[in-house]
Amino acid sequence: MARISMRGPGTVAEISAILKERIPECGWTCELLDSVSRRDAEMLVFEKHFMRAGNSSVSLSIMISAEGDSVIVDSIGSGAKVGFF
Repeated sequence: MARISMRGPGTVAEISAILKERIPECGWTCELLDSVSRRDAEMLVFEKHFMRAGNSSVSLSIMISAEGDSVIVDSIGSGAKVGFF
């Protein structure tokens, strides 16, 4: 499991739109599974399958929230062996 937190300028909607567009471009099996939006926050959950690595799957959970004039992006990545074949 890995975790990172970043802070910067922008709005929750702007950062969310960028992540929804760019993260799936990381690979043909990467997809947005679900999202939840609130007034000043959004949660995104992505999943990617790796067939070459023993049918493993990784997930990326991202929480985007507003704090004053800044946007905070907290993300947690994890992986597990799925074996769907």
